[in-house]
Amino acid sequence: MEKSFIFKLKVKWTGGKKGSVSAEDKPDLTIATPPEFGGERGNYSPEELFIASVNSCILTTFLYFADRLNVKFESYTAEAEGKIVKTEGPFVFREIEVRPTVEVKNNKEKKKALKALELTEKYCIITNSINKQVSVTLKPTVKALTPSQ
Repeated sequence: MEKSFIFKLKVKWTGGKKGSVSAEDKPDLTIATPPEFGGERGNYSPEELFIASVNSCILTTFLYFADRLNVKFESYTAEAEGKIVKTEGPFVFREIEVRPTVEVKNNKEKKKALKALELTEKYCIITNSINKQVSVTLKPTVKALTPSQ
């Protein structure tokens, strides 16, 4: 049986090279053309939000699998970096690297966290939805605070 969900948001031009993103029951987010393309500093660009979508989907997918596998973790942080290139055509993303770091108390939890990350890489909705011309690589680190067990 097919399941489906609909997510809605609105984008509005607010002047110059800026706009806002809004969705029901959420704070507005100011967006702008990035400085690399003539925009002002200090606002999120669509390029950054694209990377943020990948990075945040990896987080929420990890949270899902960590819960399912009963992973007890102390912290999760992830840096992400995307590379756009222009060859003969328009600029396009070619790669996004996400580097999550998960801290757990011991090696038993480390194994479960690594399994959750493996499932995360396989099932993240955003990364599975990206045209396969974009290489998305997950490079996780899981640190056992107390190696025994």
